[in-house]
Amino acid sequence: MAVVIMLLWNTFLMKPLKIFLVFLHETGHAFISFITGYGITNLNINLNESGFTTVATGGRFAGLLIVMGGYLGSLFFAALILILRKTSLKKFIPGIAAITYLMAAAAFQGMSFALSYAVIFVIAVFIIYMLNRERLTDLAVEIIGISGLVYVIYDTLVNTLLVEINAWTGIISGWSRPGNISDAYRMGEMTGVPVFIWGLVCLLISLFVARALLREKKRIWGRKSKRA
Repeated sequence: MAVVIMLLWNTFLMKPLKIFLVFLHETGHAFISFITGYGITNLNINLNESGFTTVATGGRFAGLLIVMGGYLGSLFFAALILILRKTSLKKFIPGIAAITYLMAAAAFQGMSFALSYAVIFVIAVFIIYMLNRERLTDLAVEIIGISGLVYVIYDTLVNTLLVEINAWTGIISGWSRPGNISDAYRMGEMTGVPVFIWGLVCLLISLFVARALLREKKRIWGRKSKRA
């Protein structure tokens, strides 16, 4: 499923879901900003699937934590969704996600563009609930969770590491850093640590989370096969 999602990543089919994933990413920034005691003034999501969170910070360390919160938040929400899929709470996940997404899009001026996509997301969830098929709900939850993992892997691998490698080697002419740079670039600017290192660290963390979830799923499959 992760491979299929990545192959379809830049197609129009993924657009509504990717806008939602950007929302989760920015929510990660916002969550850390509240933990550090600063809060936010706005969430912004753009047509090109980029976004930023407006935060008033007073220290470099807190600012670094908030920037890191985007990737870590995406991984946390993705893992939480996939873990809850194995519980009785799984049927509530699409509804909670849709309502939260719609409320945020309506509340923050910077998310006014995403409001139409939030409505599409809500309609899709409503249809899933109307059909009332457990397997369909499972599939929707899996797609959301796995897409959250793919979001971080793709951003760190393609938009950071491969872009940096191409900048050094010039293998592909005309391919340069995206206009809306990834969080790894922000972390590099704030710390002086090379962007490549930050991108590699974030990629390894995301792969570790993905592997841990996959091993857990295999363990559950093993128990089921033994019972059978």
